[in-house]
Amino acid sequence: MEHDVKPKTFLGIALTLLLLSTMTFAEVITTETNNGNLVMQDVPEIPDSLVASLNRYQNVRSAGFLDWTEYGDERIPAMREHLQNISPCNNRP
Repeated sequence: MEHDVKPKTFLGIALTLLLLSTMTFAEVITTETNNGNLVMQDVPEIPDSLVASLNRYQNVRSAGFLDWTEYGDERIPAMREHLQNISPCNNRP
């Protein structure tokens, strides 16, 4: 019975050592962003083409309410250049 246990034990030890040796040689790439506040491991570099294509969804603007049209059926939006010269009380009710 001892003769049957030794090859199985040897095989188990050999497989364990093989797995451990491959784990120790695996390279971990560490990247830091936000002045070191975010540490990433094994996160691939984001291609510039992907960043450029996503900018169209992230480049948004807001507009406030400036005034009503002469007939009062449409609103006139206030863009950034308008908002600098308007106080909140200038709008008609």
